[in-house]
Amino acid sequence: MSRIKRATSLFLVFVVILSLTLVPSVCAAESSETTTVTVKDLGDGLTVTSTVRILPSLTRDSSKTVVNENSYELKGSWVGTVKLTTKFTYNSITAGVVSASYSKTLASGWSYTNHSLTTTTVSSSNGGKATLSANLRKNIISNIPVYMYTHCDPKGNITTD
Repeated sequence: MSRIKRATSLFLVFVVILSLTLVPSVCAAESSETTTVTVKDLGDGLTVTSTVRILPSLTRDSSKTVVNENSYELKGSWVGTVKLTTKFTYNSITAGVVSASYSKTLASGWSYTNHSLTTTTVSSSNGGKATLSANLRKNIISNIPVYMYTHCDPKGNITTD
């Protein structure tokens, strides 16, 4: 009888150790971050480098946080960086914006004007969207329009501009 108890105990210990080694690899697969970088030449010496990071939820809910960052250069000189951070929830039927915020960093002499940050207020079958528009200005001559959006469809697919 003691051999059966010992064999059962060893088997249970083996199962526990095996399950503990599998859990971190499963969690690591779900918590991967996606980063995409694109460079756009808008003409007249204006270049925008867009970096989009998609951060998965740290909990079991269907949510994503998207950090959409545009860095502006005019004739090779850095002008400023504008960041739009949006958290979405989705459930295969609808998607909505939970929160949206922005931040900015500007080179000396530049200002950030005419700011507008709008979001969809209700979860919808069309998805959720956050839109930011503004202007980067330095004197009367230099004016750079800023337009960014982040959209999440009901399946959790992200599109940005």
